Amino acid sequence: DAVVDECGVCNGDGIADGACDCDGNVLDDCGVCGGTGTDNDQDGICDDVDDCVGEYDDCGICNGGNADLDDCGVCFGNNEDLDCNGDCFGTAFIDDCGVCSGGNSGHVANSDIDCHGDCFGTAFEDDCGQCVEGNTGQEENWAQDCYGDCFGNASIDNCDECAGGNTGIVPDSTCSGCTDPTALNYDEDATIDDGTCVYDSGPIAFNFTQSSVQAFYFIESVMIDSIPLDGQDWVGAFKDLDGDGIGDVCVGAKRWDVSLCNNGVCEIALMGWDQYNSDETENYMEPGDTPVFVIYDQSENAFYDA
Repeated sequence: DAVVDECGVCNGDGIADGACDCDGNVLDDCGVCGGTGTDNDQDGICDDVDDCVGEYDDCGICNGGNADLDDCGVCFGNNEDLDCNGDCFGTAFIDDCGVCSGGNSGHVANSDIDCHGDCFGTAFEDDCGQCVEGNTGQEENWAQDCYGDCFGNASIDNCDECAGGNTGIVPDSTCSGCTDPTALNYDEDATIDDGTCVYDSGPIAFNFTQSSVQAFYFIESVMIDSIPLDGQDWVGAFKDLDGDGIGDVCVGAKRWDVSLCNNGVCEIALMGWDQYNSDETENYMEPGDTPVFVIYDQSENAFYDA
């Protein structure tokens, strides 16, 4: 029952482990049993004239074991098919800030650039849509006025109040008034004189210079909200210099005491430009001019355009 092994030995152990024949030879680099590797060509690849003893790998190397494949399975490659995220043939790339973006990276390209164009900068768009802070040199919400309106016209006035724009407050109005203690309507809280001081001779805003050139207007009635003026109220006539409908220069005024008028119809004299007093009457009425009238309500200390 003895058995002859592959080397012809009765009850022998056959070819030894690691050997390629019964003589104990081993495979050389070209897969030749007992060879010396001289069958390699100049490129280090086994001479294709000789049959490979073993098998060629995916790169055509006899018994190469695919050692020449890179991480993406490319023969003799250098992993140039790996993107920055480590994906073979992936689409991720390095953006302008040096960050791996796109592909499977989960990062949006150039998302680290602020509105000023700085990588990893701290500039941002404020409530008015302006790029501020960071390297912009602009403070947040610089475009808001004191009322909070973007590009609004409100500003801090001389009364230290936010006025103008959409505030509904006339600039300087909250601290304006008559600052003359001798006036009938002296306002001790006023810090800006607005020309509304009233004296026994009438409002200071109604002061004018007498002229030798005059025109008389006869007025049947003057009323505020359908209520006739009382004897302490005044009517002033003004010349509108810039055509905005607002009187600029007082050219006549009268306390409206109808008891002193002819059958209740009172007249008011308007002064014109006087060639003999040209300096003080420079902007007074001339032929063709239409006056603008203003009413002073003494009880309310209020002026009304008529």
